[in-house]
Amino acid sequence: MLENLLCNVGVPVYIVSKYGIKTKSLLKIEKKGNGELIFQWRLQPSLSCDFSYINLITNPEESDTGYQFSFLLNDFKLTLELDDHTNAELATEVFTCLTSYLQKARSLQRAEKDQNVQKGTSQYNPSYQQSLTLRKAVSDAATKEEQLIQLCFYLRYKEAYMVVEKVRNNYISEWKRSAFSHWVRVVKDTNMDKMEMDRGRWRLHATSNQEIDLQAWYHGLFYLEVYRLRGHFWYKDAALPLYKHSYDLVDNALTPLEEAALAHVLCSPDTSYGDVAGQMFVVQALIPHSQFVLFQQLAAQGATVVKYPRSGRPAKKTFRFSFVEGNIYLTWKGKFGNQGVGMGEVTSVVGGIQSDVLKWSVKDTSKAEQYLSVNCADRSVDLYFDSVQERNNWGDLLRMLVAKEQGELVGVEPVDPPPGSDPFEWMVLYSSIGKLPPALI
Repeated sequence: MLENLLCNVGVPVYIVSKYGIKTKSLLKIEKKGNGELIFQWRLQPSLSCDFSYINLITNPEESDTGYQFSFLLNDFKLTLELDDHTNAELATEVFTCLTSYLQKARSLQRAEKDQNVQKGTSQYNPSYQQSLTLRKAVSDAATKEEQLIQLCFYLRYKEAYMVVEKVRNNYISEWKRSAFSHWVRVVKDTNMDKMEMDRGRWRLHATSNQEIDLQAWYHGLFYLEVYRLRGHFWYKDAALPLYKHSYDLVDNALTPLEEAALAHVLCSPDTSYGDVAGQMFVVQALIPHSQFVLFQQLAAQGATVVKYPRSGRPAKKTFRFSFVEGNIYLTWKGKFGNQGVGMGEVTSVVGGIQSDVLKWSVKDTSKAEQYLSVNCADRSVDLYFDSVQERNNWGDLLRMLVAKEQGELVGVEPVDPPPGSDPFEWMVLYSSIGKLPPALI
């Protein structure tokens, strides 16, 4: 019965490639008129070989899904598997049937060879020799085609797996990203009230210390930017900084460029490069460019101007801007060395013959527009210029510096809290700039 099944219908099997890929097929034995047996293992495309071409058939081995047979075709190993519904007895019966066919095919091959040997020699007839060569070539072509088909199936499976794996990884990554974003929002919403209270406490601590520590002033004014740099959603009480009255310099050594800059500027012993650079940057931001050019000239080189003293005759003096403990002074060389007046001490800068010194010393009032007086509480510095334009340039610059040193930031637009803000916001902002809110002035 099994023999008729193999010869007429075929037995359903799976072809198992060396890559582990299985494809459905049909194992069938074909008998030709001359008794030749053909072993067919694939239907689409049809692949077969002479049964005598098979070198070895191994015993059936049980696997997870069925029983496997191996057919050794020269250098190619073909593995066929009966489906998982078969049993051990049927597998043994199939193996026995195939082995008997293999023995029968070899017997026919030996008989055929004996019939085609030339008498008196051990050589085959030329026609039979050609027939053997042709049949071997056909069998070799069938095995090569089978190897190629198995490789093509493997490449298809591999490419499909890579595509599916990429889609799967993208899908998982997208879900992880979505889940993480959702978790962040939930945690942030849960902790938002706590964070607002903690930020208010941190800001209030900084504001209450801003009079003694510049860092506290910075924290109180820019709390939105500097509060909680460790994360925007995870709640943790911010450590309250320990503010102090003074700080030690991290590095007081000057670079060659800084030393060269200070070499052209007159400074007191306690003045640092940072003090001079800070004053330069602030002045540059507050005054027009033409006045800043004059300021640089007076800070680096100085200018010669006639000075009227309280007693004695007028004399030319070299005036320049100096930096005394970070403050801007107008200085000149007098009888007792360098003398000067701080811009923060000046009460007014007026043109013309206005001071008592000029009224007493100047007899010719035709050049009154070329005089300038820098008035302080207890004295005045009275100057005479060669032209009205020079006097005006000096007057404008001195007035800007006086306003700057006295805390009047000319040219800086005021920044007020938005309309409808809490009164606390007004108080904190104006306390940081040293003024009272408009409603309290």
